Amino acid sequence: MSARTGDTNFRAFALTALLLVLLGAAVIAIADRFLTDARAIAVAQQQLTRLEQVSRAERDAIAAQRAYLLTGDVDQRDRFQQGIERVALAAAQLRRENLIALDKQAIAELQLTLDARLNRARLVVTINDRDGAQAALVLLRDGTSLQLEQGIGAAIEHLSSAADARLAKARAAAERSSFWLLLCAALGAPVSLLALGMGYPALRREVQSRQAAEHASEAGRVQLQASIAQLTRMSNDMQRMSAYAGLLQTCDTTEEVLDVTRVCFAALLPDYSGLVYLMDKERTQAVLATEWGLTRLVSADQVLPTQCWAWRRAQPYLTDSQNADLRCSHLSGEVAATATACLPLNAHGEAFGLLYIDGPEPLRHERLVATAAEQLSLALANLNLRESLREQAIKDALTGLYNRRYLQQVLPAEYTRCRLGGDSLAVLMVDIDHFKAFNDSHGHAAGDLLLVAVGRLLDESGFVGAIACRYGGEEFIVILPQADVDTAVAHAQAIRAGIASLRIAIDAAQLPQVTVSIGVATVPGSVDQLDDLIEAADKALYLAKSDGRNRVMVAAGGA
Repeated sequence: MSARTGDTNFRAFALTALLLVLLGAAVIAIADRFLTDARAIAVAQQQLTRLEQVSRAERDAIAAQRAYLLTGDVDQRDRFQQGIERVALAAAQLRRENLIALDKQAIAELQLTLDARLNRARLVVTINDRDGAQAALVLLRDGTSLQLEQGIGAAIEHLSSAADARLAKARAAAERSSFWLLLCAALGAPVSLLALGMGYPALRREVQSRQAAEHASEAGRVQLQASIAQLTRMSNDMQRMSAYAGLLQTCDTTEEVLDVTRVCFAALLPDYSGLVYLMDKERTQAVLATEWGLTRLVSADQVLPTQCWAWRRAQPYLTDSQNADLRCSHLSGEVAATATACLPLNAHGEAFGLLYIDGPEPLRHERLVATAAEQLSLALANLNLRESLREQAIKDALTGLYNRRYLQQVLPAEYTRCRLGGDSLAVLMVDIDHFKAFNDSHGHAAGDLLLVAVGRLLDESGFVGAIACRYGGEEFIVILPQADVDTAVAHAQAIRAGIASLRIAIDAAQLPQVTVSIGVATVPGSVDQLDDLIEAADKALYLAKSDGRNRVMVAAGGA
């Protein structure tokens, strides 16, 4: 009888344990599916946001074009050009972040239609400026612009409909996963009690067996509560992660990204501390950019690629007290029961830095930390892309100096600043003497090398606050804030002497030395109005060339 009772107790315990294990496995599997559905929702929402950004940027650009055509306001034309750049940026982000293979052709068609519409808008503006408003009106009335607008709307509507369908499907799947999770939670206790009830007759006859069954029931209840608590934590973590990702997308500077990361990581992992390293300008090492909490181990302020296993292997690297001897060499110190995680911040094949986390072992939320690191990497990549596009818009591709467009923006601002301070503003117009002959004799490669060398000398001329710009061809302009005529002439002479002493070689062959002519103008001094300043410097440059070149001339009224 005792053996039979023991068998009954064993079967009851085994069945209870099996049901609880199956229930726990079901909860974990459904929770994993829920997270997958949540990520699908985030991807669809992000694509809808990008489509709205493309549509809004295109509408703003066309609105600015129409306002310019109606009013002739130059500011509206500038807004039109800026709108075109925003359309290009939004379209680039849409292409880069698209993860749905079926949308690639539709996005490519949208890009072609956008290019055609913006080219048409540029053509209308060009015709308006060259032939007048009537000629531009003829182009506007031929129906091409309307057809392209409709094509853009149809393409965006098609992509939005597809994203909406995926979003609806993902939400429906998430609701189903949530339902099954709740069902598992609701059935957990009854299933456990049912399993215990199957062995109740034997448990009543034997106190020891009953106590064993009670312990099994308690273990099952604790496991179920732990599963529910884990699911609750996962849901809360996903909400915080979603908020973190949303904040990152709205950051405009690296400093904002670091501030958001510091605050959000402290909330996501309250028991852990961390550091974020960013690549330096030379991209040879990562430098400490921000930190939160008090790390248990000491990590260096600068980390070389050879000092971090995560960086060298391009994947997360975790350690604890079991493998403390294999920690990265940028870490020092030893604290018992400490877990560490190094995560490389890589996106689009480019390294942006390193994320380091440490705290009590075992390391919890490993998957959450990896997801957060991915979001941080993407945010840094987006900022890098935005900064690259901005640099392309204001920098000369050959010399690296600011271009003529930036000159037109910064010159009025510097003039206003100097006028408020009661100072004068000087402009140097620099032209390479006989550059065409040099280019024809030695080739375009040598000419480009000469332009780069001259641009570097102007950029490193040593005048505090100087702004060097490539004005066009072999002409350069240097803005000297708070410089009077004498200071400007002295600086111009130093530039002229420096260029005359340049030594340039190509393919081991020494190129002949060159000279420059420089025109100097100041306001006040040479002219009274900012609008006449560059023209005055240009006239002074012409006089310098007429007077034999390789000299500095001051505009009339300046000396």
